[in-house]
Amino acid sequence: MGAKVALHKLLEALPGAEQWLAVQVVGHADTRGDASYNLDLSQRRVDAITAYLATRGVNTTSTFAQGEARPVMDDNGVENLADSRRAEVLIKTQVKVMNSSISGLTQFY
Repeated sequence: MGAKVALHKLLEALPGAEQWLAVQVVGHADTRGDASYNLDLSQRRVDAITAYLATRGVNTTSTFAQGEARPVMDDNGVENLADSRRAEVLIKTQVKVMNSSISGLTQFY
């Protein structure tokens, strides 16, 4: 599934952006290549997602480029290169339940 399709599905699944307290975008890269290149690559992932979300009326509250610092490992301790190349969108929401407010965090990869 393409990134825009995945983000579109995220926005459809989580209506009520006006109730979102925070939207954080974190970019990652795999460990192949130079560390500074991977940091720049993960920043470009963050920038692309942030720009797309802005076109849909969603403002991000924080962004981070992780580069190759947090690879995804398989059960054998070997890096899963495809899964390491990712961006995460974390959304903190507030929901009214009876007379109380509950804050929660939704993480989307």
